[in-house]
Amino acid sequence: MCIRDSARIVSTYIFEIELDNGSIYYGKFGVPTEDGKISIVSGPSVKEFNTMNIVVITQIDNRFWSRLDGSISAGLNITQANHQVQLNSNFNTTYRAKKYHTTISYSGNYSVQDELEPTNRQDASFLFSKSLQNKYFYIAYTGATHNTELGLKLRMSIGGGPGKALIQRNRNILGVLIGGVANRDWSHDDSTGSSNNLEGLLGLKFSRFKYDSPKSNITANLSFLPGLIPWGRYRVEINLEVSQEVVKDFTIGVSGYLSYDSQPITIGASQLDYGLNITFGYTW
Repeated sequence: MCIRDSARIVSTYIFEIELDNGSIYYGKFGVPTEDGKISIVSGPSVKEFNTMNIVVITQIDNRFWSRLDGSISAGLNITQANHQVQLNSNFNTTYRAKKYHTTISYSGNYSVQDELEPTNRQDASFLFSKSLQNKYFYIAYTGATHNTELGLKLRMSIGGGPGKALIQRNRNILGVLIGGVANRDWSHDDSTGSSNNLEGLLGLKFSRFKYDSPKSNITANLSFLPGLIPWGRYRVEINLEVSQEVVKDFTIGVSGYLSYDSQPITIGASQLDYGLNITFGYTW
């Protein structure tokens, strides 16, 4: 829930309230002393803040299903000129608990074109994130990737690190992450077998959101992964998601990705893979 124009909010439910200075509070909403402020009640403690200083409000419900939110989307592009068909799908769901959240996500792109080999890109991941005071956080994740364009039969990864929100407002967040990733790659045609890798991780994430109807969201992720073992290789991952609510909980949007690998594991494979698609989706 994002607060911007509300004059007063009163509730007996428990919420996590994150301010633009990075402070995090937990409690119920009491009766504020004046419009434009919010009162947070936690036991005997009562604190008041201006609503414009609140970045995100998340209800902490005792029921499992009430703590889930997410989205699902799909798109189909058909080009008559070169007889190309592209199918894409995206899914993510987040479980929010007090002081942490977990996210499961999947994205897939499949393309068929006359006289060319089909291309297939699939990516699945599980992420754990914990918010800290003063805009700091840390994450841990594991994932699996398949990409025929980059000659990648399978990549299994595990990594994470600390980060900080450089900009944190009630409609915009810009965060940076520094960490590391360990992974194992398998060649698509088994020409070079498999390899173990250790990489650094420098990540940048920008989000612009509007949670009151009609909802909208823009999320862009940039990851730079320099190779440490072996030395010299580097990878770049860019992901973009744009969505706009057109009817309650139903959205239209754009999803895009770019993957670059300076030294693909399969000999002769492309170093670059990218795609941009129109999607139709549903949020909950």
